[in-house]
Amino acid sequence: IAALEESIEFHPRDSASFQARIDCAKAYWYQGNMDEAERLLQANLQGSSLKPSSQEWKDSLFELGILLNEKGRHEEAIGTLEEAVERYPNDRQVLLAQYLIGESYRQWAAEPLERLRQSRTSGEREKNFQFAQERLQNALQSFEVVQRSITLRSHDVHRDQLMGTMLRNCYMHEGTVLFDLGQYEDAIKAYSNVSS
Repeated sequence: IAALEESIEFHPRDSASFQARIDCAKAYWYQGNMDEAERLLQANLQGSSLKPSSQEWKDSLFELGILLNEKGRHEEAIGTLEEAVERYPNDRQVLLAQYLIGESYRQWAAEPLERLRQSRTSGEREKNFQFAQERLQNALQSFEVVQRSITLRSHDVHRDQLMGTMLRNCYMHEGTVLFDLGQYEDAIKAYSNVSS
């Protein structure tokens, strides 16, 4: 971190300083200092001369979306990751971003689901039910996109650990989402797909 911060400070206009911010953000992130990591990524995206066509701007956007998801700022994570997927549809990071969009929607649905359980009036229940339904449907859609993409690309999920983990988690999360939506038979099918 010290070496990267020094290079950013003394060579702010050098093109290598943009990649240094990304690397330094990752180092802060690994240390658990997510706020400092976010600051550096935002500096590349908003406080620099970088353009969206540059590799560093693109990588900063994907990393920021992943970071926001990890920080539990699900709505912001979804917006950032959706922007990244829309801008760079053929990038290698798209599949992970799509998976994290689904995961963010799934986790974001927990708030209205909890409020739904505690609602005292029918108006409150209806409002929270609609929020939960919308977020869960978006999560389900994202998980299905990732499942199809992995399956159609014929990934060897036993050799590619990331793809195998994402595929397994998509099936598991799909079952959870379907259960939360009250689609119990479909949830059973999703869970049985995990074992097969």
